[in-house]
Amino acid sequence: MTGKLGFIAPFNTFSADEGPTDPLAKDVMNWMGNSEVSSIPWAFAGIPSEQWKADFGSALLEYINGRQSWDGVKATAIDAWKTEASYAG
Repeated sequence: MTGKLGFIAPFNTFSADEGPTDPLAKDVMNWMGNSEVSSIPWAFAGIPSEQWKADFGSALLEYINGRQSWDGVKATAIDAWKTEASYAG
């Protein structure tokens, strides 16, 4: 996986010589090992639902096609998020 495909292994069981050889992957690994840099965790668990993502995606598509304002996109995202948050509380 790391050699032929150039993937960065998500496990800490690989030795240094089993790391990626791709220059970009090497640079990523160097940054990941930099103690002065913080990683931001994935936010997917915080996004409300598949329906929210679908509605937001539709609003973005309407914006791209010129049939929706940016304020409309923001309103779609915020209002739907508030609605879903009310279900959780």
